[in-house]
Amino acid sequence: RGLLANLVRFNILKLSVMPNPTSGNIMIVADHNVSNATIEIVDALGVIRKTFTQMKLNHTGTPLDIESLPSGIYETRVSTELGQGTVRWVLRK
Repeated sequence: RGLLANLVRFNILKLSVMPNPTSGNIMIVADHNVSNATIEIVDALGVIRKTFTQMKLNHTGTPLDIESLPSGIYETRVSTELGQGTVRWVLRK
């Protein structure tokens, strides 16, 4: 019973970023609708560069403003009550 509870608690949220690579803002696309998500944009050194809270995600995409970030490789970490997911993308300015 405990093992099953742990498997349910750590569901993986399937995410994608469009466009990738990007030269401007991005859209985060989730495999199902979620609300109250926390989104962290993390650089290649592991530094959290931006945080978005109480976000809604769905299959049509949620826009994120990343204009202030410099060129580089980033990881987007999403945490929700349904699970977690990460996706990497490239910003080229």
